Amino acid sequence: MHVPELVYELVLAVIAATIGGIAARMLRQPAIVGYLAAGLAIGPYTPGPTGDVHQVQTLAEVGVAFLLFAIGTEVSLPKLREVGRVAVFGGALQLVVTIVLGALVARSLGYQPIAGLFFGSLIALSSTVVASRALADRGELGSLHGRIALGLLVVQDLSLVPLMIILPALASPTDDVVGQLVFALGKAIAILVGVYLVGTRLAPWLLGRVADLHSRELFMLTVVGLTLGTAMLTAAAGLSLAFGAFLAGLVLAESEWGHLVETEIAPIRDVFATLFFVSVGMLVDPFTLARQWPLLLIVVALAIIGKGLVSAAIALLFGYPGRVAVLAGLSLVQIGEFS
Repeated sequence: MHVPELVYELVLAVIAATIGGIAARMLRQPAIVGYLAAGLAIGPYTPGPTGDVHQVQTLAEVGVAFLLFAIGTEVSLPKLREVGRVAVFGGALQLVVTIVLGALVARSLGYQPIAGLFFGSLIALSSTVVASRALADRGELGSLHGRIALGLLVVQDLSLVPLMIILPALASPTDDVVGQLVFALGKAIAILVGVYLVGTRLAPWLLGRVADLHSRELFMLTVVGLTLGTAMLTAAAGLSLAFGAFLAGLVLAESEWGHLVETEIAPIRDVFATLFFVSVGMLVDPFTLARQWPLLLIVVALAIIGKGLVSAAIALLFGYPGRVAVLAGLSLVQIGEFS
């Protein structure tokens, strides 16, 4: 009997993740480390069973959307607004300083200025998925440093639209950059307003009507539809699926259905979100890393020391205590999935 390719990839990834996760926990390491190692083991660059990274990434995109939606339902929007000042102004400052720092390092390595700006931008962006998952696992989403980190992550995600227009335009300056930027930002703002209205008006009303039917199955399907629908809306604006799902969860958390939605979506979230970390591990080529170890060390140092210190210094600049600033900075030392 022929096994469909997608089913094979799913089974292989889930089994590998299970083994990797158990091994990591037995070694008293975060389960994420085990998932990444599992992806490396079934990736195309190592011997043994090999999965199709593109198939796994497709499933992982869905899982990431559910993960960020669930995390959004755990975050208090009023408390997130309390760090709005450091998120907006500090987030913009963090991006500029880190991009410039990365560009200067790249220039010292012999790269052209445009390549340096690309390099700095890759370093400046953190991983919303990894950071929020780590904060959630430690129960720190609602902490002060957790809220600061999430606020900075939101600003980073919003910066994707202008960055994806400006950087290619600098490399090929013949396009109408201003027109493209205005159009893209206008579309993004319109869709974000739409997501807000759906989360505050339509979604609570719809969930209430479905809940009156006393069907758990229909309630779950409605939640899944809302999650993926809002994620697709933001993807149409040039933002990520995950960011749209996070915003939808964040807004919906303020309704009476927030806790129930979080409970219902948890099983789907945990299984499919694991596939994201497996897919990242599958992309790792250990032989290339071994050949490029000096550059790898520079990138790691820039992300952990450079970006971490910049983020912590910005939090200090806005008057937050040293411990809070350092923890917020350490929460952002990863490199983003879009990099």
